[in-house]
Amino acid sequence: MARDKAETAHVEHPEHEAALAGALALANLFSNCVEAFGLIHPSQRWDRPEQLLLARLGIQQARLLIWGDVVGIYSPPKTVTDRAVPKHPSAAYPDLKEPTFFGPRDSRLDEPTVRTEVEQALAAIVDRGSGFSREEMMEKFGLKPPKRFSAEYQAPLDTNRLEHFRERYELLREVAEDYAHLHTRRNNSITHTSWQIADNGRFATFIELTQQQIDHLISILGVRDQIDRGMRMDIKAFGWHLTQDRMRVAMDVSKLQLVQEACREEYPEYLDAIQQALDHIE
Repeated sequence: MARDKAETAHVEHPEHEAALAGALALANLFSNCVEAFGLIHPSQRWDRPEQLLLARLGIQQARLLIWGDVVGIYSPPKTVTDRAVPKHPSAAYPDLKEPTFFGPRDSRLDEPTVRTEVEQALAAIVDRGSGFSREEMMEKFGLKPPKRFSAEYQAPLDTNRLEHFRERYELLREVAEDYAHLHTRRNNSITHTSWQIADNGRFATFIELTQQQIDHLISILGVRDQIDRGMRMDIKAFGWHLTQDRMRVAMDVSKLQLVQEACREEYPEYLDAIQQALDHIE
């Protein structure tokens, strides 16, 4: 009954369609960006230099995810709604009767000038490989297609942050369908291209270009302090283990050590948080 009333109200507000279409388009672009990081794999699984490069890339993915969380990239405009009842049960939404509240959306995302800058920066990240042949990708960024097709994604630096975005992104799509009857399902025939590292030096340039765009996104909205605070929180979380899963602990220690090495030159401000996490594990 409540859902019927809500849907009736939605029809009375056609302006929701434009607001949600814009929010959803930006969230789609952001989703493509954060998921694209998982398409790059090492050529040799245990190669330390390649693992270090992927740790550097993972740091950028983490910064981008925190940026999205801070600015509410997955939230609908407050003029539409600030909550939704999930349609499908999950670990995050076990109770389908209780509404889930979205975080606040930075209204500047919907200002034409700011939005254009944000779109250009996100597009520069996700579209870097488009328009290039395999040979050109190898020459420019030190990447090559894998010998065998793999549907697996490279594990992110912080799985919790990525899963949180995926859950809220799905909820935004449900809001867009309910409030504005927008079609949000993606074409399953579209496949992403996986890559392997072929040249460490050229791939390092790829990471630097990605970092520049993420720095620009942070600068546009002036949220550097929030990003740094979020990074420190996520890093410290690696030191907390509710169960004595030795394999999980060993993996987190290895990941922290890689991040520690990657941050010594690029992000020394995170070193204290890394050491605290390592000390807590010990």
